[in-house]
Amino acid sequence: MVKKFIREVQDFPIKGVSFKDLSLVFGNPQLMKTISINTGMYFNTKNIKFTKVIGIESRGFMLATLISQLYNIPFIMARKPGKLPNKTHTIDINLEYGSTKLEILQDAIEENDVVLVIDDIIATGGTILGTASLLEDKFKVKKNNICFGFIADLDYIKTDVKTKLLNEYECFIAEKL
Repeated sequence: MVKKFIREVQDFPIKGVSFKDLSLVFGNPQLMKTISINTGMYFNTKNIKFTKVIGIESRGFMLATLISQLYNIPFIMARKPGKLPNKTHTIDINLEYGSTKLEILQDAIEENDVVLVIDDIIATGGTILGTASLLEDKFKVKKNNICFGFIADLDYIKTDVKTKLLNEYECFIAEKL
């Protein structure tokens, strides 16, 4: 369903990386609506009722916003440093081709929240690990109250971190690539 809308760009953003361009996915309102509905239905079948949905900057924002509106739950941004006003909690994240930090406003999440974290693609698992650590360590959210949703999984990338985390958290993946 999703794969035919994903373009592959070689050597972007750096040499040796095969970037997955989801512009055509985001530009297809019906496909985005279908992914949003399918994400919600997957977690509904597990009897998981979210109180917050977090979008990972920046491509996770689009799907997270749709899910937030569709299921009437607050949308929270996980952003790169310096882009959120007020006090934030921050975590370092190792990616497949570098590192970054993510921040969430300190008053955005409560320890009893049930959180759905949305990102566009899961590659190595670094973003999951960092976001889960941020929610568990800084916001004191219980591990079983954290779930993840992705448009695509780069299934050909195998890491111990990714395997472990996909087994520890409830995850919805629209399509494996």
